Amino acid sequence: MSIYIGIEGVGVRQSVAAASDSTGEIIAACRMLGEPLSLHSTDRENLRSSLARLLREVAHRSGRNLRQLTDSTLCIGMTGATFDAELDLASEFRKLEIPVANVVCTGDAEMILASHATSLEGSVLLCNNGATSFVAKQGLQVRHGGWGPAIGDAGSATWIGREALRDIFEELGEGAKPSALWKTIDSWLSGQRSSEYPDWRLASIQWLQHRDQPLGGSRRGQDARTALLRFANFMVIHHPWEWRSLVGGLTIPVMQLWRDGDSRARDIVESAAKQLARLHKSACARVNSPVCPSPLVLYGSRSEIVPAVPCLGTILAAALAFPDSVDSNDPIDVGGSTGARRRRCDVPVFPGNRRCRVGPAR
Repeated sequence: MSIYIGIEGVGVRQSVAAASDSTGEIIAACRMLGEPLSLHSTDRENLRSSLARLLREVAHRSGRNLRQLTDSTLCIGMTGATFDAELDLASEFRKLEIPVANVVCTGDAEMILASHATSLEGSVLLCNNGATSFVAKQGLQVRHGGWGPAIGDAGSATWIGREALRDIFEELGEGAKPSALWKTIDSWLSGQRSSEYPDWRLASIQWLQHRDQPLGGSRRGQDARTALLRFANFMVIHHPWEWRSLVGGLTIPVMQLWRDGDSRARDIVESAAKQLARLHKSACARVNSPVCPSPLVLYGSRSEIVPAVPCLGTILAAALAFPDSVDSNDPIDVGGSTGARRRRCDVPVFPGNRRCRVGPAR
């Protein structure tokens, strides 16, 4: 019996593999926490090793070994496999010499459209540590954004985190008293020591060391906000990947403040929403579409959620004539309509004995 295997390298904290039979029924799944995959951010040797481990595990859970996949189809969807880089990803997989009948390599937004919209036409607005717009209409496919941290990704979770840090340094430079934004971020950073995400746990430990380190032998009169600048520069130099992940995670306290009505958080979130609206409008224009192709998929992880979704929906509605048909990996409100609530399964972690829990998405 032929099986179909998918490997996902989109999240910044894990990678996932799943297998289905010819009817589309999922027969096996696994994930590796703390081992994200990205074509440009993951060392190539580690990339190949992780692909092999995921494939070996999901094959085993399907009752096969790697040499019994000769009639199988494999799709690898990964951040970074865009702008012709999918050929590079295919080349890395071929080095493993695993006999698979068909191999398809594609980018993150393309995979999200296929899995969430279940349509050959539609559009995706992807907001995690990067920001990408993808539009497919009448045989045309256009991708805008997704250029990575070296170029921009305005409106992304990382962008929001950087804007929040910049706001804190602005208030420090102006001699202003510590704001609610600073206090909330400080509390969030300090509370990640027991986080299940290794990047955040490492950064939290480093933050507390910098925060509690006295300057000149004394902490008297020392503004703790100055430690944030030392901490940021230390992380950029010594732990750049962990720093990007952590800055993206700052979306959590920023969004919390936004919901509480904080004016500074509101300015950051509304600016992010406008950046994303501009990104998506540009992609739609490139396929000569006066409206946003339906369905529109707004995709963001649980922590790096599409920023201020009601706000984003209002701004998008003003910039685009976009439809009510929306899906996401979390129920969200967009332009007054609610995204469909789906059943979701957190697939098993390996190695280990944590099992999946099936239930309505929350």
